[in-house]
Amino acid sequence: MALKHCFLEPLKKVQVEGFLMYIEPPEIFCNLDDLCYVSYTFCKDLISVLTKNMSNTEIWETKRLEEVLERFACLSEEGEVYHTYCLNYTKGLNYLEKLKKNDDYCEFEKWCEQDPRCNRLQLNDLLVSPMQHCTKLPLLLANIRKYTLIESDRGLLAAAIGKLEVSLQNLEEKMRKERNIQRLQEIQQQLVWPSISDLDPKVYIPDFLKSSLSIQPCTKLLSCPKRQLMHEGLMTLVEATKTIDVHLFLFDDILLITKIKKSVKKKQNTPETYNTNDCNSYTVHRQPIALDRLSVHDVGMSEASANGLKHCIVLVHISRFQQIIGVYTLQSTSEYVKDYWMTKLCDAKKKYHSSSHDDGVNGLIDYSQHLSPSTTTATSTTPTATNLTTGDISPRRLRRARMLSHHKKKSVSMDTVFIT
Repeated sequence: MALKHCFLEPLKKVQVEGFLMYIEPPEIFCNLDDLCYVSYTFCKDLISVLTKNMSNTEIWETKRLEEVLERFACLSEEGEVYHTYCLNYTKGLNYLEKLKKNDDYCEFEKWCEQDPRCNRLQLNDLLVSPMQHCTKLPLLLANIRKYTLIESDRGLLAAAIGKLEVSLQNLEEKMRKERNIQRLQEIQQQLVWPSISDLDPKVYIPDFLKSSLSIQPCTKLLSCPKRQLMHEGLMTLVEATKTIDVHLFLFDDILLITKIKKSVKKKQNTPETYNTNDCNSYTVHRQPIALDRLSVHDVGMSEASANGLKHCIVLVHISRFQQIIGVYTLQSTSEYVKDYWMTKLCDAKKKYHSSSHDDGVNGLIDYSQHLSPSTTTATSTTPTATNLTTGDISPRRLRRARMLSHHKKKSVSMDTVFIT
């Protein structure tokens, strides 16, 4: 309520008078009015239960509290009202940082913070309070359940706590996806895709094609919102004559090796050896590597020391024709960072293979629905033309059904080349 009465309402009054018109209140406060209505109604119903059902033996009946919680869930749309506010929280803070560049806004914010209802808290401190209320409600019910003696009432409270925890898990998943999308957008803006002439200086391009081939068509490769960033970090690429600091982006389907335009200071103690604000751009090195075309080799300490390397892994890029088209020898800053990368790479490959297998199984067409029961049994043994029905299905689809039923599936993984 302090946010609404001490900041939002004064801002609206000031804008009615024609001041601070460049400020968009929803960018800061989002759906604060809905939150205030839900909180006010919940408190009103809870106080009503306390006053009407209080007796000498108990404060209230658990069933009454359950009714209040059900009404709260209905008004908050199963927590969606809080989810909307929490998802906008980071954007609101970024918007405030931009507004603080204006002197008139800074003066207005200081004036609002002088209100006694703020309890000497600043606007940033008050903006986080709805998120704290959302997470503390299950803890409050857990304390009530702790001092509840009747087993049936404890079961009702446990069910209510379970619903709230599911809502918080959904919120956490939404926030994770939101952060992932924001990071993908940042990476896409910072990526530089070299042209074909930069990748192969000896290539000859006719003049009439130079303009159309000067820009790579894969500049929007990361725009897919379903793509997930699994891990990223700084490593050293060892080449025949030199070493290069590279930044790796591991997604759930591809691996990007990029050269850093501006040097980044390494950190020795954590696997996150980068700062996204320290570099201007990343130039893609060669081409993206699909995870089903990637073979990972962990170089042991004895093998690494024999070749003058430390904390090393080798990535082998294999084409769909089983041809080795790239070998990347990468050094990390410590053994811990190397093991962390190995774990992330293996997990990403397993997840990609399992998802590809599921998509392949789910994507198959079930042609048995076009066949009679007796025909379906017959086609599993002898694929003859007489075993297929010739009703409303075309001959082409019948031939395709016979081919698919006896076609040997190609292996999803192409990692048949190993380093020894």
